[in-house]
Amino acid sequence: MTCTVQQAKDILYNVSRNADPCCVFSREGTLQVYRIVSDIAEGRGELDDVDLLKELLPLIVSYSGCDLSKQAALECLTLLEDTGEWEYHITRKRCPKEKIEREPNAIGGRRRRRGES
Repeated sequence: MTCTVQQAKDILYNVSRNADPCCVFSREGTLQVYRIVSDIAEGRGELDDVDLLKELLPLIVSYSGCDLSKQAALECLTLLEDTGEWEYHITRKRCPKEKIEREPNAIGGRRRRRGES
């Protein structure tokens, strides 16, 4: 399974690099949204960021002259529907798809990683 936050980040990265340089919503809008999604993916996100994304992405869809940016914004809006995964990223500061098996060790309370004795 792929992380929805990482999917959105990848989509926005590609679009921000290939966006129409003449269109402000395409160029600046996708770059700003990419930065917000990157912060969430890297554990620096805030709960308000999801609301901000839900405000900015429809603006890109409505006002961008670039079809590539519009399509990316629509895809990201769809990905935002999985609010649980976005909130997990923000509150836990990590991806729910990155499950590291940990078991408490009797000595010193240290946790073991998979494959460690």
